[in-house]
Amino acid sequence: MKKFKTELHCHTSEVSHCAGESAADTVEKYLRYGYSTIVLTNHLASPNFRHMGLGDDAPWSEKAKLFCDGYYKMVEAARGRMNILFGAEIRFDHLENDYLLFGMTPEFLTEHPDMYKMTVGEFYEKINHPNLFIIIQAHPMRPHMQQVWPWEVDGWEVYNGHPNNESYNRAARAYAEYFPNKIFTSGSDHHDADHFPAGGIETDYEIKTMDQLMATFRAKSYTLIEEEEIRLGTKRL
Repeated sequence: MKKFKTELHCHTSEVSHCAGESAADTVEKYLRYGYSTIVLTNHLASPNFRHMGLGDDAPWSEKAKLFCDGYYKMVEAARGRMNILFGAEIRFDHLENDYLLFGMTPEFLTEHPDMYKMTVGEFYEKINHPNLFIIIQAHPMRPHMQQVWPWEVDGWEVYNGHPNNESYNRAARAYAEYFPNKIFTSGSDHHDADHFPAGGIETDYEIKTMDQLMATFRAKSYTLIEEEEIRLGTKRL
């Protein structure tokens, strides 16, 4: 039976300050690697807007528009050849932790200015009601990350495929397995031209919408992609 591959952690240079590959080039790469869906999770945080040329006092409407434009550019580049879903990697101002946010829409982002200035607990309690989002702590075992209460997130990224960062994936999985009812994810953490798709999930069906992806998470009807050889650059297509 054919399997469909979905990337859950991907950045592009149009928005993320630390990314060096465009949306168009990223799409072509993922098509070559056989992916049917990308969740675009550009960085949503104060420094990122400065990277895009906006000061802290710029109107939120301008910030939200620039963030969303990165998504629309990837949709345009895909030209219907693959599914592009709108996500974010949010960093709340009080900690250097990063969280993958599934379920947000451009409209929601526009209507909630500076939501990253909350704590993750406040966001989960006040904004995430009733279960609008799935919130995953990204690369939770990197040295500058801090653990949060399990009830403040829906799960953890237990495999991160970034080739230039040590994410201590085994430790992340070992920690997450203390909470088997939570959601475990994998992502390539793609940024640059020399990064290659090494993570995500495989399903028996094509993920075409965010609602479908979130239902797949909750049903746990997927397997993790953990391409360590690709992450390390020892295997390429």
